[in-house]
Amino acid sequence: MKLLFVIFFVTFIALSSAFVARNSLIDGNEIQTIFTNIEDFKEKYPNAKIIPMDYHLKADATRSYTLGVRQTGDTVVANTSNKNSWPVAQNVTTTLTYPSSGGSGAFLTYILINCEQSSNIGQAYVTYGGIHQHFIQIVIDTRITTYFNYAAFFYGIK
Repeated sequence: MKLLFVIFFVTFIALSSAFVARNSLIDGNEIQTIFTNIEDFKEKYPNAKIIPMDYHLKADATRSYTLGVRQTGDTVVANTSNKNSWPVAQNVTTTLTYPSSGGSGAFLTYILINCEQSSNIGQAYVTYGGIHQHFIQIVIDTRITTYFNYAAFFYGIK
Protein backbone atom coordinates (compact mmCIF):
# COMPACT_ATOMS: atom_id res chain seq x y z
CA MET A 1 0.00 0.00 0.00
CA LYS A 2 2.87 2.39 0.83
CA LEU A 3 4.45 1.76 -2.58
CA LEU A 4 1.15 2.51 -4.31
CA PHE A 5 0.83 5.80 -2.40
CA VAL A 6 4.41 6.78 -3.30
CA ILE A 7 3.81 6.02 -6.98
CA PHE A 8 0.57 8.03 -6.91
CA PHE A 9 2.26 10.95 -5.12
CA VAL A 10 5.21 11.05 -7.53
CA THR A 11 2.85 10.82 -10.53
CA PHE A 12 0.67 13.61 -9.08
CA ILE A 13 3.72 15.83 -8.57
CA ALA A 14 4.96 15.13 -12.10
CA LEU A 15 1.60 15.90 -13.68
CA SER A 16 1.01 19.03 -11.63
CA SER A 17 4.45 20.56 -12.16
CA ALA A 18 3.85 22.36 -15.44
CA PHE A 19 6.30 25.10 -16.37
CA VAL A 20 4.14 27.40 -18.44
CA ALA A 21 5.55 30.01 -20.79
CA ARG A 22 2.74 32.13 -22.18
CA ASN A 23 2.73 34.87 -24.77
CA SER A 24 6.48 35.33 -24.76
CA LEU A 25 8.49 36.08 -27.84
CA ILE A 26 11.34 33.67 -28.42
CA ASP A 27 13.24 34.17 -31.67
CA GLY A 28 10.33 36.32 -32.89
CA ASN A 29 7.77 33.56 -32.37
CA GLU A 30 4.99 33.59 -29.80
CA ILE A 31 4.96 30.46 -27.67
CA GLN A 32 2.30 28.83 -25.52
CA THR A 33 3.96 25.67 -24.30
CA ILE A 34 3.86 23.67 -21.07
CA PHE A 35 7.16 22.51 -19.58
CA THR A 36 7.83 20.31 -16.58
CA ASN A 37 10.87 22.35 -15.48
CA ILE A 38 13.14 25.22 -16.47
CA GLU A 39 15.70 22.84 -18.02
CA ASP A 40 13.15 21.65 -20.60
CA PHE A 41 12.37 25.29 -21.42
CA LYS A 42 16.07 26.02 -21.96
CA GLU A 43 16.46 22.98 -24.20
CA LYS A 44 13.49 23.88 -26.40
CA TYR A 45 14.42 27.59 -26.63
CA PRO A 46 18.23 27.72 -26.44
CA ASN A 47 18.32 31.38 -27.57
CA ALA A 48 15.93 32.53 -24.84
CA LYS A 49 17.40 34.87 -22.27
CA ILE A 50 16.80 33.20 -18.90
CA ILE A 51 18.16 35.15 -15.95
CA PRO A 52 17.75 33.87 -12.36
CA MET A 53 16.61 36.67 -10.05
CA ASP A 54 18.37 37.41 -6.76
CA TYR A 55 16.47 36.35 -3.67
CA HIS A 56 16.61 36.81 0.07
CA LEU A 57 14.93 34.72 2.75
CA LYS A 58 13.27 36.72 5.49
CA ALA A 59 12.76 35.56 9.07
CA ASP A 60 9.06 34.89 8.45
CA ALA A 61 9.95 32.43 5.62
CA THR A 62 9.03 34.94 2.93
CA ARG A 63 11.24 34.72 -0.12
CA SER A 64 11.86 38.09 -1.79
CA TYR A 65 13.04 38.17 -5.39
CA THR A 66 14.57 41.39 -6.71
CA LEU A 67 15.93 42.71 -9.97
CA GLY A 68 17.45 46.13 -10.65
CA VAL A 69 17.71 49.11 -8.27
CA ARG A 70 15.31 51.86 -7.30
CA GLN A 71 16.01 55.14 -9.09
CA THR A 72 15.08 58.73 -8.38
CA GLY A 73 11.65 59.41 -9.84
CA ASP A 74 10.54 55.80 -10.26
CA THR A 75 7.16 54.69 -8.94
CA VAL A 76 5.11 51.51 -8.83
CA VAL A 77 3.79 51.23 -12.39
CA ALA A 78 2.05 47.88 -11.83
CA ASN A 79 1.43 45.34 -9.11
CA THR A 80 -0.27 41.99 -8.85
CA SER A 81 -0.86 39.34 -6.21
CA ASN A 82 -2.45 35.95 -5.78
CA LYS A 83 -3.01 33.31 -3.09
CA ASN A 84 -3.39 29.56 -3.64
CA SER A 85 -3.35 26.45 -1.45
CA TRP A 86 -3.64 22.71 -2.05
CA PRO A 87 -4.23 19.71 0.22
CA VAL A 88 -1.21 17.89 -1.25
CA ALA A 89 2.22 19.41 -1.94
CA GLN A 90 2.86 20.17 -5.58
CA ASN A 91 5.12 22.08 -7.93
CA VAL A 92 3.77 25.45 -9.01
CA THR A 93 4.83 27.83 -11.74
CA THR A 94 3.48 31.33 -12.21
CA THR A 95 4.16 33.63 -15.14
CA LEU A 96 4.11 37.40 -14.56
CA THR A 97 4.17 39.80 -17.50
CA TYR A 98 4.48 43.60 -17.61
CA PRO A 99 2.60 45.17 -19.16
CA SER A 100 -0.04 42.49 -18.69
CA SER A 101 -1.71 43.34 -22.00
CA GLY A 102 1.56 43.08 -23.94
CA GLY A 103 3.13 45.92 -25.84
CA SER A 104 5.33 48.53 -24.22
CA GLY A 105 5.05 50.08 -20.75
CA ALA A 106 7.14 52.31 -18.51
CA PHE A 107 10.97 52.17 -18.46
CA LEU A 108 11.51 49.47 -15.79
CA THR A 109 13.98 50.11 -12.98
CA TYR A 110 13.24 47.61 -10.22
CA ILE A 111 11.14 44.48 -9.59
CA LEU A 112 10.19 43.14 -6.14
CA ILE A 113 8.29 39.88 -5.70
CA ASN A 114 7.46 38.64 -2.18
CA CYS A 115 6.53 34.94 -2.07
CA GLU A 116 5.19 32.79 0.74
CA GLN A 117 5.33 29.02 0.32
CA SER A 118 5.47 25.94 2.53
CA SER A 119 8.82 24.78 1.16
CA ASN A 120 12.08 26.60 0.64
CA ILE A 121 12.60 25.30 -2.91
CA GLY A 122 12.15 27.58 -5.88
CA GLN A 123 13.55 30.25 -8.15
CA ALA A 124 12.31 33.15 -10.27
CA TYR A 125 13.61 33.71 -13.79
CA VAL A 126 13.39 36.56 -16.27
CA THR A 127 12.46 34.91 -19.56
CA TYR A 128 11.85 37.96 -21.73
CA GLY A 129 12.61 41.68 -21.53
CA GLY A 130 14.08 43.06 -18.33
CA ILE A 131 15.33 46.07 -16.41
CA HIS A 132 15.94 49.21 -18.49
CA GLN A 133 13.39 47.95 -20.99
CA HIS A 134 9.68 48.61 -21.36
CA PHE A 135 8.50 45.00 -20.87
CA ILE A 136 9.36 41.92 -18.84
CA GLN A 137 8.22 38.36 -18.32
CA ILE A 138 9.10 36.49 -15.12
CA VAL A 139 8.47 32.84 -14.32
CA ILE A 140 8.37 31.82 -10.65
CA ASP A 141 9.10 28.11 -10.25
CA THR A 142 8.14 26.74 -6.79
CA ARG A 143 8.62 23.13 -5.71
CA ILE A 144 6.81 20.82 -3.27
CA THR A 145 4.53 23.39 -1.64
CA THR A 146 1.03 23.23 -0.14
CA TYR A 147 0.50 26.97 -0.56
CA PHE A 148 1.90 29.73 -2.73
CA ASN A 149 1.13 33.42 -2.22
CA TYR A 150 2.86 36.27 -3.99
CA ALA A 151 2.79 40.04 -4.30
CA ALA A 152 4.76 41.58 -7.20
CA PHE A 153 5.68 45.24 -7.66
CA PHE A 154 7.05 46.66 -10.91
CA TYR A 155 8.82 50.02 -10.56
CA GLY A 156 9.51 52.27 -13.51
CA ILE A 157 9.71 55.76 -14.97
CA LYS A 158 6.85 56.83 -17.23
